[in-house]
Amino acid sequence: SKLFRTTKHYLGLGPQILKAGDVIAVIFGAKVPFILRPEGDHYLLLGDCYIHGIMQGEAVEEWVSANPENFEDVE
Repeated sequence: SKLFRTTKHYLGLGPQILKAGDVIAVIFGAKVPFILRPEGDHYLLLGDCYIHGIMQGEAVEEWVSANPENFEDVE
């Protein structure tokens, strides 16, 4: 595994082939985030990763807070 830091200063462990410019994908329903590499008009899946501070649903909570128009409360 390779230690890395994101642009938002999270620390993580990912695949050895990881390099600057790769992106992290948090996919609804997945148990871990994934590392993707932009390749023209598509992305190459490099593997999964561990990112301290977003492994317990924090990334989804942050997204929901930033996009409240996409959610409604149950009455």
